Amino acid sequence: MTASDISVEAPAALETPAPAIDAVGGSQGAGVPPIIDEERAGSRRKKILALLLALLFLLLALLAVWYMVFRKPIADIIPPAVVKILPSYQYSLSGVTKPQDVAASADGSRLYVTQTEGTQDTVIFDKTGKQLGTLQLPQGVNGHPLYVAVNPKDGLVYASDRRDGAVFICNPDGTYVKEFDHGSTNVWQPLGISFDAAGNLFVGDVAGQAPVVHEFGPDGKLIRDFGATSSLTSPSGIAEDANGNVYVSDANNGRLVVFSPTGDLIGQIARGVADGNLGLPVGVALDDKGQILVVDSAASTIQVYSPIQSGATGPLFVDKVGQQGTANGQFLYPNGMHLDAQGRIYVADYGNDRLQVWSY
Repeated sequence: MTASDISVEAPAALETPAPAIDAVGGSQGAGVPPIIDEERAGSRRKKILALLLALLFLLLALLAVWYMVFRKPIADIIPPAVVKILPSYQYSLSGVTKPQDVAASADGSRLYVTQTEGTQDTVIFDKTGKQLGTLQLPQGVNGHPLYVAVNPKDGLVYASDRRDGAVFICNPDGTYVKEFDHGSTNVWQPLGISFDAAGNLFVGDVAGQAPVVHEFGPDGKLIRDFGATSSLTSPSGIAEDANGNVYVSDANNGRLVVFSPTGDLIGQIARGVADGNLGLPVGVALDDKGQILVVDSAASTIQVYSPIQSGATGPLFVDKVGQQGTANGQFLYPNGMHLDAQGRIYVADYGNDRLQVWSY
């Protein structure tokens, strides 16, 4: 037998068996089985959930301690959310020269606009902008009204004339009735003027060293004076909210001040350049949502604020509408403002010689 007759068979190649596939489709041939991975993940989730629940219980416990110690509502430490409800531009009315202030009858059928140039008459328009006439002042009066308001109870029109030291009263059609008797022998210089829903009359008086706001009842009798110790210089816009707080724009001081129903100063919005600050506030009005609208003549905008809250330093800024310019919805040194019962907002757009109408 020769060597060539001897054949040696090579051993069969060793095959590595394929790893078994478990019931959930994972490999058990190497590493940690997937079932064990799932168990560990579930354990982690339970631990995280337990931690979150513990933190929630801790927060609730801290809030309970806060209330028990200080006896204050949770709202005092969690500020309220600010919901933006803003007016938008509708249309403009022309036919006025450098308008200062505006008022409207309760149904919006008549508009009264004071002017600081041209004839300086207080012009009466219907709601479409058609001129119906002017306020007729008594003979011998050389001054011209700057601010105007309509009594919601009888529709009579009140116009304040600082130069003549008088508030004139006219019928809705403009015919003269009489001069308002403020019940004092002291000379006064009435500026901003407005009514509340009950027919009480507010008049800013800048005579003397300490300007004040007078409040008169529907019978014309003086109810109170307030603001004498608040360093007012030019109370131009006045509005009262449903709680009896009175908002006064102190134009030359660049601020809006808030007085309580008892006449105490409870807050203000100061002059400044940050959002919410004021430059030259003039017109003030409150809408049916309780928001305070303030015309800032220097910024050529309407600033919108939510009502002042207990313990706050002033109303909370919401946003602003309008900007400086001549196009629709833009202002050029706007001044007075009025909001009628239908929710229309009238703004005396001084620099653009027009009256703008906005609404929600």
